[in-house]
Amino acid sequence: RLCLMFFAALACLPVRADDAQPAPGQNLQVSVQRDHDEFNVSASLLLAEPPCVVYAVLTDYTRLPEFIPGMQEIGVERISEHEVRVKQVAIVRVLFFRIRMYSTVEMEETPNQLITFRQTDGDLAAYGGEWRLTPVREGTQLNYHASLSFKGYVPGFIARAKLEQEIGTRFAAVEVEAQTRSRREARTCQAGH
Repeated sequence: RLCLMFFAALACLPVRADDAQPAPGQNLQVSVQRDHDEFNVSASLLLAEPPCVVYAVLTDYTRLPEFIPGMQEIGVERISEHEVRVKQVAIVRVLFFRIRMYSTVEMEETPNQLITFRQTDGDLAAYGGEWRLTPVREGTQLNYHASLSFKGYVPGFIARAKLEQEIGTRFAAVEVEAQTRSRREARTCQAGH
């Protein structure tokens, strides 16, 4: 009888076909380390799309609220050909609370390769880092590195868990948007650019 229950339970498990695509963000690797008051975040995700598609998603600042959960408002000011000032408001859920976060971030863009950023004003004490896009045989290796610190005290275990969750949610959203754009706008860019 126990054996029958075991096999019945196994039969209820989802079966994945060999050619099925992993869920968005499934192969995401995230690391959050605390160094005194500073949190260092690293994340890496392999995407099937070429760097030009992923770069187009990351730099389409005005459309971020359409596909990034929690992103509410965006203001974009182009400073130069490769520099952008982005003012953003996001809603972050922590436990039972909804917290409104504001920041002004200056971005420096190296097309299809690198986006560096640093907060110049906002609710965090400090925030800066980079998105790095590396072409690989499978598509794009997307790496994110950031350092941030909060203005007030935030327990480390809450901050670490929330940062991991936010990174996972945002990377999954970028992955889905890149897949959508790649199918919809196949000729927008070339894999080698």
